[in-house]
Amino acid sequence: MLLLLSACGGGGDEEVVSAEVQLCRANLEDQRTQTNRVANSYNVLFKPSTPSQPSPIWPPVRPPLGLVSSGQTNEQLAAELGIRGKVRYIYDNINGANLQIDANEAARLCADPRVSSIDQDQLTTGF
Repeated sequence: MLLLLSACGGGGDEEVVSAEVQLCRANLEDQRTQTNRVANSYNVLFKPSTPSQPSPIWPPVRPPLGLVSSGQTNEQLAAELGIRGKVRYIYDNINGANLQIDANEAARLCADPRVSSIDQDQLTTGF
């Protein structure tokens, strides 16, 4: 095995990236190059809440039909995620949201341990 160290002390400022984060970022890069993708629009799904790692979306309650289930505002979720962009929509039936963020911000979110997956929106046509 060959081990290389930089002359400046091993590059201590480099980000250590897990395989899960690398896969998320590779998927985003692949999606970005596909046709019909919507720039700066991403669907982010979050992992289920655990006692040690709660989901950034508040636990849903059973609201009257047509009302947001969690009671959490888009601005509150944006602040919780620390995004440079905005939350367009918090999904009622899944643990996720639609975000208006750029590709760099989407790649940064891949490293959030609460994130399960990120997919760039795409245009589709109907029959």
